[in-house]
Amino acid sequence: MLQQQYPNANITFKNIALGGKHAEWGYKNIVKRLGYLGEDWDTDLMILAYGGNDLTAGHTPETFKSNMQAIIDTVRKDTTNGAGPDTEVLLWSQYICNTDVEQYTLDKHMAYRDVYIELAEENEGDYMSNFLASKCVDDFERKEHFLS
Repeated sequence: MLQQQYPNANITFKNIALGGKHAEWGYKNIVKRLGYLGEDWDTDLMILAYGGNDLTAGHTPETFKSNMQAIIDTVRKDTTNGAGPDTEVLLWSQYICNTDVEQYTLDKHMAYRDVYIELAEENEGDYMSNFLASKCVDDFERKEHFLS
């Protein structure tokens, strides 16, 4: 999709993610994960997508924000693996909406969403909401209506 939008750009995508992890794991392992890219890699954009596993594990929004900020700070300081202060950050909320799971309450989703917005503003980055967010709100409202 980016290549279509920017046909003259040299775009290469590398996924160094590992599913099922929390943002704290990301913070503790980001330098190692960036190392997989090699020294010749130039990281212009990092898409940072944690949250669902943190929410399920009961991590507070404050803890989540602290870990996410630590990842951003580390990436922007690490110049040995192609990252650095000019690396752009796109924060992408990756919540899988399952309204039958107790941890997935609308207020918790919104608290995590607020963390993403705050981080984007504080780090001159961008925030992209999960495309299912509006469906989640509808599902939560419908569930609350039937339970009341």
